[in-house]
Amino acid sequence: MLHEGSKVSYTGVDMAGHALGDQGRVMAVSDSVAHVAWDTGHLAGQVVPVYDYDLVPLSARHAVSDALEDSLEVGGLVSFSVRRTYDTGGPTAVLNEMAESGHLASFSSIAEQALGQVAHAIRHDASFRAVSADLDEEEAENVLRLASACLIRDAFGDVD
Repeated sequence: MLHEGSKVSYTGVDMAGHALGDQGRVMAVSDSVAHVAWDTGHLAGQVVPVYDYDLVPLSARHAVSDALEDSLEVGGLVSFSVRRTYDTGGPTAVLNEMAESGHLASFSSIAEQALGQVAHAIRHDASFRAVSADLDEEEAENVLRLASACLIRDAFGDVD
């Protein structure tokens, strides 16, 4: 669920100035559209409406962790009461507390590895090879990136 003020990354099709991975902040949400002030990409500095299914929220800590040179600065010990947090808010509360405490700093590299494995599997799939044979290399890569991101988003987007 997107909220005003959330940091987001674009995961939709490269079009109309948007590119996979562009980041921004949600200014307003209405129905299935979020109005995003873009920080990166061709639309940086502009507020543009985007379908919410083309966006993935970034934790506030994710942006901070990108700037850290050494993951040891984040700390390796749990600094909150896991049992109390789980009992009051369930698994979502534990994960949110981990993000706020900086304990998810390594998760972005895990996600990159997973995306790479998915892209590798799709690239070697007979259906994809047949489709990509009719496209030039750049077009095939665009389809591959979109298919990889959508597969992960659709497979794990609604875990509740």
